[in-house]
Amino acid sequence: MQNGREDRIRWAWDNGKADGSQFDGGRIRAHGLRHSGGPVEELATEGASASSSPREATVNNVRTITMLPDSADSERAILGPDGVLEGAAPGSVIIDMSSIAPSMSQKIGVACADKGVEFLDAPVSGGEPGAIAGTLAIMVGGKQSVFDDCEPLLQVMGGNVVLTGDIGAGNITKLANQIIVAANIEALSEALVLTQKAGVDPERVFNAIRGGLAGSAVMEAKAPDDAGPQFQGGFPCAAAPEGPSKRAANSGRTERTTAGHCAGTTDVGFADQRRRPGI
Repeated sequence: MQNGREDRIRWAWDNGKADGSQFDGGRIRAHGLRHSGGPVEELATEGASASSSPREATVNNVRTITMLPDSADSERAILGPDGVLEGAAPGSVIIDMSSIAPSMSQKIGVACADKGVEFLDAPVSGGEPGAIAGTLAIMVGGKQSVFDDCEPLLQVMGGNVVLTGDIGAGNITKLANQIIVAANIEALSEALVLTQKAGVDPERVFNAIRGGLAGSAVMEAKAPDDAGPQFQGGFPCAAAPEGPSKRAANSGRTERTTAGHCAGTTDVGFADQRRRPGI
C-alpha cells in the first residue's frame, strides 16, 4: 500500500498486445481501453481487466501508464472528458509512454501539475521484439524524484531506462532516435536495392559489411532474408519526422509521402510510399 492506495499499475493503451505483455506475477495489472478491441480481450484472458473509460482505469491507482498512437490520442485519453486525469488522485503518477510531440507532453505535464499529479513522458524504442522481451530503450522526461520512484517499474519493460531531462525531454530524445534510425533504414534500403539491381546478392553484401563501420543495431534488426530486401510497413510514415528541406528535395517524386513536421526541428523523412520502413 502507498498513501492508502493499492500499489498497482493499470494500462490505458492502444498499441497492441506486445507493449502490454510484461506482466509480473499479478503485480502489474492491465486495464485496456475498450476501443482497442481484440488486444484488450486477449489481455483479459491473461489476468487483466478491461475498463470502460480512461478515468475508470485510473481510479485508486498510484501509477497509471498510457501508450497511445499520437498526440491527439494522448491529449484525449489523459485530458479529455472521462480521461485519465479525471480519475487520478493528487500525489499519483501518470506515465505517458506514447511517442508524441514534446509540446504535447509539456501541455499534459502542466495540466497534471495543476491537479497535484506527477507526470513523466517516457517513449520507447525497440519495436515489438523489445516489448515482448522486456528490453525496450525507455527515454524519460520529468522530475528526478518521480523518475527514481518509477524506475523499478520501467525496468520491468526496459533494458535501458534513462532520465534525459525535464518533461518533454523524453519525446525530444525519441525524435533524435527517430532521425538516426530513419536515416539508417533509408540508407540500408537504398544500398541493398543498389546491390540487387547490380546483380549482387543483398544477403551476401549484408554479411560482408555487418562487421565493419556500416554495421549497426538497425542493420541487424532490418537484415535481408532469403527473399532479399523487404519493404513491408512498420512505423507509420506520418510519424517519421520530416523537415522543409527534405520535402523540397523530394518534391519531384510522384509517390512522395507528406509526413508530419514533428516539432518543427527535424529534417528527415521518407519520400517513397513503396518503402515504409519500421522504426
